[in-house]
Amino acid sequence: MQGMERVRRRIRTLVSVVTLLPSGAAALWAQGTIAGRVTDSGNSRPIADVQVRVEGTRAGSLTGADGRYTISDAPTGTVTVRAQRIGYSPMTRTVIVRARDTTTALFALAGVPTALDQIVVTATGETQRRRETPHVVASMRVDSMEKSAIGTFSQLLSSRVPGVTVQESGGTTGTGSRVRIRGSNSVSLGNDPLVIIDGVRVASASTGSVATTIGVGGQVPSRLNDINREDIETIEILKGPSAVSLYGTSGANGIIQITTKRGRAGRTVWTTFAEGGQLAQQHKWPANYAAPGRNLPSGTPTPNCTLYNRAQGLCAQDSLVSFNPLTVMSPFRTGNRLHYGLSAAGGTTGATYFLAGDAEQEQGVYDVSHLRRSNARANIVAHLRRDLSISISSNYLSSELRLPQNDNNLLGAISAGLLGSARDNPVSRGYASGQPPQTIFAGINTRQGVERFMGGVRTNWSPNSWLSAIGQLGLEVLNRHDNETVLPNVVTFASLPDGQRTSNRYQVREYAAGGNLQATWDVAPALRSTTAVGAQFDEERLNGTRAFGARLLAGSASLNGTTTRFAVTEENQEAVTVGGYVQQQVAWRDRMFANAGVRADDNSAFGSDFGFTYYPNVGVSWVLSEEPFFSILPKVAQVRVRASYGESGQRPGFRQAQQFFAPVAVNVRNVEVPGFTVGGVGNVDLAPETSREYELGADLNSLFGNLVNLEVTYYRKTTDQALIFVRTAPSLGVSATQPRNLGQVKNSGYEAMLSGTPFNTRMLLWELAVTASTNANKLVRLGTALADSSPIIFGLGGATQRHAQGYPTGSYFQRTYTYADANSDGLIAPSAVVLAAQPSFLGSSAPRRELTLNTSLTLNRVARVSANVDHRSGQKQYNATSQFRCASAFVNCRDAVDASATSLFAQARIAASRLGSNAGFIEDASFTKVRELSLSLLAPAALTRRIRVNGATLTFSGRNLATWTKYSGFDPEVNFTADDFTTADFLSQPPVKHYTVRLTLTF
Repeated sequence: MQGMERVRRRIRTLVSVVTLLPSGAAALWAQGTIAGRVTDSGNSRPIADVQVRVEGTRAGSLTGADGRYTISDAPTGTVTVRAQRIGYSPMTRTVIVRARDTTTALFALAGVPTALDQIVVTATGETQRRRETPHVVASMRVDSMEKSAIGTFSQLLSSRVPGVTVQESGGTTGTGSRVRIRGSNSVSLGNDPLVIIDGVRVASASTGSVATTIGVGGQVPSRLNDINREDIETIEILKGPSAVSLYGTSGANGIIQITTKRGRAGRTVWTTFAEGGQLAQQHKWPANYAAPGRNLPSGTPTPNCTLYNRAQGLCAQDSLVSFNPLTVMSPFRTGNRLHYGLSAAGGTTGATYFLAGDAEQEQGVYDVSHLRRSNARANIVAHLRRDLSISISSNYLSSELRLPQNDNNLLGAISAGLLGSARDNPVSRGYASGQPPQTIFAGINTRQGVERFMGGVRTNWSPNSWLSAIGQLGLEVLNRHDNETVLPNVVTFASLPDGQRTSNRYQVREYAAGGNLQATWDVAPALRSTTAVGAQFDEERLNGTRAFGARLLAGSASLNGTTTRFAVTEENQEAVTVGGYVQQQVAWRDRMFANAGVRADDNSAFGSDFGFTYYPNVGVSWVLSEEPFFSILPKVAQVRVRASYGESGQRPGFRQAQQFFAPVAVNVRNVEVPGFTVGGVGNVDLAPETSREYELGADLNSLFGNLVNLEVTYYRKTTDQALIFVRTAPSLGVSATQPRNLGQVKNSGYEAMLSGTPFNTRMLLWELAVTASTNANKLVRLGTALADSSPIIFGLGGATQRHAQGYPTGSYFQRTYTYADANSDGLIAPSAVVLAAQPSFLGSSAPRRELTLNTSLTLNRVARVSANVDHRSGQKQYNATSQFRCASAFVNCRDAVDASATSLFAQARIAASRLGSNAGFIEDASFTKVRELSLSLLAPAALTRRIRVNGATLTFSGRNLATWTKYSGFDPEVNFTADDFTTADFLSQPPVKHYTVRLTLTF
């Protein structure tokens, strides 16, 4: 293909440039050694993981568990050495270094809640102090979290960082969540963030062939939750284009950057843990109702005289009957969870290692809902020479997931129960599927097996104190087997009694390579310059084969045992990105920083007439509090203001830019002959979606005597050239759509985070983090004068949501209505409900505001209580479960038949729905949740010495313990599908309660 060939030519050019870059390195300078120890000024204990470096150079080291460090490549002469670590104030020492000699520098750091000298990882692969970054970087140190309350990686992200929204779609074991960073940017492409682990990009899409190829009703497995939270050291979240420009195409939705654990020089530190717990169903399921009666005026019996018909005088009720199949023939059980693991970390000054393995299994609240998963990780860092190191990161995952039928699926337990009968039946037991769910569970076996490897190799070369080079190679291989067996003569629905087998095998591969050179030198005593140049290559491949057969022979569980309705398809996709960048930073007196850079990308998915795309970025960061004139806020230790602008993009989908034909078999005179149809009309001018963002912010650190910190940010993000699929003219002879760069989407909002330790004594330590964020999403433009700009209508049932100009993407639109009980008989007749002529905007499907609280109280250093509370508002939820039960053909909810227990509002929304409007079922979905609550008991030093361990912690925790909401459904957050925008509470398994106990030992 032309696009792929164009990219390959540019790859060869860029590889040549990167290969030649190191040849300009200067000769080695004379060097000496700096060594010493870093301790806590409060208790004189050694501090590990402190970064000690020579200012203005690349020379540096990390302290080990004993607080000691060695810098073997320090430049000679008088130098300034800086020691810094998260949670401590940085400290500097001036020393004289002599060639081939060792100089001692000791540090005693004072603890603070946070500081501007915290280290973050940049797009070039280098580290940088927070004070130098012109944009906000959200950092999460995973070791400080209570992991027993966190079951998945998605839950690790949820309700902790302003601007990051995680919608937990349901309570089915093994299924995923919808993650959004500063809203949704695209109408037609995905909105999932990019995930990078140790510099390697990994697959994380929540929809499409990367996730699954077999549907069970709506929920899908999560590739994001494949990431093992036990191996993570830190997570950095880059929220928008102003922060991710140098990452190039695919970074527009934000980036989740994960750094896994590393070893430290010193003796081996062993850590082991074991946790177990239960999963509990927490909802009371409503009974099914019916009102037997007589049709009027004929007097013939009717099995269900609804209030809707009764208000019209069409029937009279004789009695009221009810039955609750989900209670009488309950499909639920108490689930359980078990997770255990062991890790070892240590090494020498020449090489360090981190080795870890763990296994987990979770039995969901259904007999056929379970997950088995095991992980193994090996991270090795070797210092081959004093100027050259190599790090190897590798992770292997093996998992087996079984999913129950549920959600938008009549064979599901909840769906068949809630849509079932108001009368018991010896065969169906009241379930709409005609069989109890236990029988269906036994007859349908839906599984997903995953074998996944993620690894990377990185080299760091510092030929002298001012120049460094980084080379990176990455590989991910994801082998997945989606398979389903329907046993013959078990499930009576439709053609399923014949039995059938589906076997889909997929492989997803990602290759990455990159190189970077960074030069840092002092232009003047107060002026430092840092220049970075680099190139990057990424290739994504997806290959899959799907096979299906029906009429499965008894005793067989493979395709070989099927005899009819054979179907085989194959899917192959490839996308290649090649790019290069240059970044320049100027620092004045180490308190004012200015950055400017640009990245150029080409991608095989761009149109053949479209060349490179460019993503510029600029930014400034100014630490005001270090200026001599600053005395405005005397109780603030550090004040920084920042501003940035940047652009990033998202590539079109596979083959959307190309015209191609699809082969088909054509029957001509009873003979099958080859033919073709138009598979895609293509667009040679197709360009990536481009997002640009302005960000302004301020950081106030160490307020009120080093107690708390405040971070405030405003952002405005605009996505231009958003892909819109436009139907082609019938005169072309094809009934297809063509992607065009027509749309524009805007997101803007505020983010704030207040964190710190308001109270810190030996008896009581109070740690606090309060975050608040807003997001105003708007589809500014859907089309142009050359294309249809009418709204895109979609959603459950086909018409509840819209992409409409001037409104948030995925908004709810329905015809509003009025009603009145004119004769005061307590019934609402259809004639009393008046619908508006046209649909109108009812609200956003995504939250517009979020407020979270993460707090912990540590008592006398032996007990700690932690909590995570989340409040979201500004969103609506379509209560499709109630609509289907009350206003569809099933009509088995109590509101539809029992006048003594229903309201006029409930009757009116049922009548309006039957007249064509579901506006009454689109409800306010604001909520407040206690997501996590835990109690940790910390073994005192006397006890740990007696049992010969370094540390012991016993933690009791719970998740999803309480929800406060006005929403009338089971849960305001649940969603029956993983689609980008479609949102509805439709017969889904709501979140379940988790109760867990965990023991962690370090020795």
